[in-house]
Amino acid sequence: MYYIIERDFYFSASHRLPGHKKCGVNHGHNWKVTISIYAEKIDDRGMTIDFGDIKAVVQRVTDHRYDHQCLSDRFPYPTAEVISRDLYEVLKKSFDIFKITIEETRDCRVIFHPPRTYQDGGKDAQSTDKSSASSNALQRDTRDLRPSRLELRPNARASGEALGWIHEHGSPDYDDFPAGKEGRNDCPKKP
Repeated sequence: MYYIIERDFYFSASHRLPGHKKCGVNHGHNWKVTISIYAEKIDDRGMTIDFGDIKAVVQRVTDHRYDHQCLSDRFPYPTAEVISRDLYEVLKKSFDIFKITIEETRDCRVIFHPPRTYQDGGKDAQSTDKSSASSNALQRDTRDLRPSRLELRPNARASGEALGWIHEHGSPDYDDFPAGKEGRNDCPKKP
């Protein structure tokens, strides 16, 4: 048995996609981010992780890294796919991320599923056409997907682990992640 804990976050940011017919000009979105965290155990409070602990880390990261920024200053191609992967790279130090969903609009979203590691050393199991599979093969396939087969670190619950990384390393700073070539976009520069 396992739990997926989700919390939504919002930020406003602009970007432009070089070479794209419609999105090649600077424009903005009110982005929605859904962080989905994997957990197996419930603590003595009846929680897997406190929603406040999630907020304390993720809100700080999104505020410093994306909110009211021109994302083209940070990434050559600031698509939702790139942002979801970037956010995962920062948050994986604090949480066992099951997936990250980024929405540019209510109708357009990207879901990033990080790779999971299985005890037998394999990566994510590939889905197959089970309609033609024998019952033994079907049973074997579903057995391989059980959460108990995953090698996962313990729940990153509590302010200790989740907030510890931020306290130890400081919050991600704009200057920690160079934008690259100057002048490649038409976003206003930071004062």
